[in-house]
Amino acid sequence: MTDRLKDKVALVIGASRGIGKAIAVRFKEEGAKLVLADFDDEAGRAAADEIGADFVRTDISKMDDAVAAVELTLERHGRCRTPASIPGN
Repeated sequence: MTDRLKDKVALVIGASRGIGKAIAVRFKEEGAKLVLADFDDEAGRAAADEIGADFVRTDISKMDDAVAAVELTLERHGRCRTPASIPGN
């Protein structure tokens, strides 16, 4: 893989399985720093552990959860340049 996303920070919402997880894996392969967010706490934590990313449980339909996901991303990495939202896949 290339380093096309080296030093970029991505918040991937809906990342516990399916397309969202595949995107997170590819972003990591391309050098991105990641925060994964998902409604499914158990699967989300497992995906984050497997990929080597931070995780935050997020119900994206709730503004407080969405804000918390962005805040965690900013707290851990100082910025978020590449948001990806794939809920319900």
